[in-house]
Amino acid sequence: MAVEIRHNSTFMTENRRVEYHPSDIQHADVISTAYIRQNPWKKQDRKTDCINTGLLSLPHAHDIACVERFRLDGTIPEGPPRQVADLPIGTIAYIPNGRNGVLVRITSEVKAGIFPSLCIVRQARNCGHTYTRASEECQECSISVVSVENYPSMEALGQGHLIEPFYTLYRECEPVAFVKIPTGDLRHFAGMNAVGKTTNFWRRVELPLVDYYEDAI
Repeated sequence: MAVEIRHNSTFMTENRRVEYHPSDIQHADVISTAYIRQNPWKKQDRKTDCINTGLLSLPHAHDIACVERFRLDGTIPEGPPRQVADLPIGTIAYIPNGRNGVLVRITSEVKAGIFPSLCIVRQARNCGHTYTRASEECQECSISVVSVENYPSMEALGQGHLIEPFYTLYRECEPVAFVKIPTGDLRHFAGMNAVGKTTNFWRRVELPLVDYYEDAI
């Protein structure tokens, strides 16, 4: 088999684009057993950045207080954060993004810190409170998150928005495959919750590079 090369969140051989499509168990090349959404506060457009950064954020664990509690005594919030934390190392997870997505293999236990590739754009506030809870608001004020971005835009800065580090609990991962779901109900592959255990079967498909470059235009 030719060596697969990761390129622009896609896998390629020397002259073919490689992606994985839904399959049945008899023809599956890869099996994923969980899905994890990467869309903090529903404000992040680049939902599959984990294939480049090698980092998976734990949903609903995006605040300084959560990071500090974990560092202090290993506390992990119940719900989606605990669900991701309980996945064994080696789990292959599907990261959905509409009819596209990626498969990654979890390679570490839970860690805590600042995501180097993301920042939070937040409405300016004068309350002086330090912590924001794992939602859109300050603990004591209703100050909304505007977006979660790789780089803050000049428009955001011009509007006086605050640019803050993206604190989170996370797990390291390695890319496995780029996936595409041409047809069918997307809820079959990933439910509406932030995290879930769903077994999906995927088969390898090779496509001409011309299709990739035409899609990119």
